[in-house]
Amino acid sequence: MRTLIGFLLVIAFLAGAGLLAARYLKPAGPDIPTVEVRRGDFLVKTYTRGDLRAVNSSLVVAPTIMGGGLQITELPEMGATVQKGDVVLAFDSADVQNHIEMHKWGLNEAAQQIKSVQVVSAIREQSERVDMMRAEFAVRRAELDVSRNELVSEIDAKKNLLTLEASRKRLEQEKQDVQSREKSSAADLAVYQERYNRESLDAKQAESDLNRITIRSPMDGMAGIRQNRGGDFMYPGMEVPDYAVGDPVGSGDTVLDVVDNSEMEVGGRIPETERGNLNEGQDVNIRLDALPGETFPGKVKRLAGITSRGQYSFDPTKSFDVVFSLTKQDSRLRSGLSAEVEIITERVQDAVYVPLQAVFEKEGKKWVFIRSDGKFLRQAVTTGRRSESQTLITSGLKGSEHIALLDPEVRAAGGKKSKNPLASGPGNRM
Repeated sequence: MRTLIGFLLVIAFLAGAGLLAARYLKPAGPDIPTVEVRRGDFLVKTYTRGDLRAVNSSLVVAPTIMGGGLQITELPEMGATVQKGDVVLAFDSADVQNHIEMHKWGLNEAAQQIKSVQVVSAIREQSERVDMMRAEFAVRRAELDVSRNELVSEIDAKKNLLTLEASRKRLEQEKQDVQSREKSSAADLAVYQERYNRESLDAKQAESDLNRITIRSPMDGMAGIRQNRGGDFMYPGMEVPDYAVGDPVGSGDTVLDVVDNSEMEVGGRIPETERGNLNEGQDVNIRLDALPGETFPGKVKRLAGITSRGQYSFDPTKSFDVVFSLTKQDSRLRSGLSAEVEIITERVQDAVYVPLQAVFEKEGKKWVFIRSDGKFLRQAVTTGRRSESQTLITSGLKGSEHIALLDPEVRAAGGKKSKNPLASGPGNRM
């Protein structure tokens, strides 16, 4: 009887072991791809896009001139090489020359008016001086006549007094008239002097305008012509032409840039959710749409301290401006080229990591399937940080193991899918 019981126990044990093996060991079928567990530097990355631009550049802006009418007469071709001191923008000088001549004529006329007022004032002063002397003489003569009143009749004495009073009134009136005419002359002179000063300033401004409508390059570089957005009517998708000779330009409009392509950088924006992961000096990889297959190393050069939002953006998410420097420059790089920037936000050295799709969640745990002797062995793991395609393994694997990219238990069960909590679509980048 004991022998029978023992025999049954052995059979039960073997059956349980078989079930356990069937659960945790799955045949390594040829249709289940595998990947080697890697050990090395684990990189956490984020991505953004931006445009190449020159570190050193200079805007060429249309000057503000009297009258405001500007028409381009000289402009380099797009991409032309210019040297410091070369003429890069010139405008029609006819209107400015007319202003100069007009203000010079006004200046001469004002000078003649001032001279005329001064001459008339001098002549009048001479005449007034004679009239004043006559009035003073009449008063003195009347005073002498009054002093002899005791010697003349009463009627003549009264006449002398009346004559003296009238002479004194005429003298006082003459003094008032002189003061009034002096003030009037001074006012006329001030008006003409003000006009002279104004015409003088306008003439100097016009001469300055003549010098400023010819603009020279402040540096060596390449000419980049701006689009002419000065039209009154524009619509989405409209092809906007570049500035060209003959185009009218408004004062203060930027017509072209002179850029030094010997040192380039990338300007971009990052969402506010990623701002805390970035620091100045972090490594980046820059890829240009115009140079597919090539990667240019660089670093985070500068991060904005405040958020901003695009002028015509309807996205409620705020962003930070960021600038990336290139470690090595390349003569093929040009301002305006579109770039994708891969930012290495974290680097974990000597780490074990696997693809996201190789980790599966079952029974509240995370598992991988290790290939061993033609079968797959289920192994519990603990995960850490993740990138856009990899996840860090903090325990459960040592590296160099080969693990399944598909769940072998699902294949064995006829294709029922299990949940992979770490798998991400192609657009889920960290």
